Amino acid sequence: MAEAYSIRFPKSHTHPVGTTIHGWVLIGNPFYIGGSIYGVFEDASGRVETFQIARLKTAPTHGRKATRTHNGKSYDRAAVRKLVKVRSNMINRCHVDDTTRYWKYYGGRGITVCDEWRNDLWAFVDWALSHGWEQGLTIDRFPNLDGNYEPTNCRWVPLAGNARKPRKLALKTLI
Repeated sequence: MAEAYSIRFPKSHTHPVGTTIHGWVLIGNPFYIGGSIYGVFEDASGRVETFQIARLKTAPTHGRKATRTHNGKSYDRAAVRKLVKVRSNMINRCHVDDTTRYWKYYGGRGITVCDEWRNDLWAFVDWALSHGWEQGLTIDRFPNLDGNYEPTNCRWVPLAGNARKPRKLALKTLI
């Protein structure tokens, strides 16, 4: 036999009508069922669903990409996380002496990350996304292989393409 629940409304609305969670917009006042807060939500296509609010906040994104907004622009959260790591590794290789085994190949040779990217994560994220970054690509200094990491000297390439630098090939032929 189905369990009966009483429906009551929260005294204060912690989630006002119009709140957006993972692309779903709350279109009615939240309500309690059995101690949990529920809400009626609508997505961009007009589909209407009822969700437990706490679960919707932590649930998978129902086929939508989780986004992060900065200065009015939406970014894919997973892409931002990966680009934060790319930028952090780039800065460590070039500016943090002896923290990585690769410092001697970058910072030790005078290669730096431009001030714009070093001081502003979103400048780097915007550049990366507008210049073709996607999963599986790595940053490459080109056309000047001894140049700095800066917008005019970088591109995105597959890892295999980035691993075959002329400097490395020359060292292999000498050995």
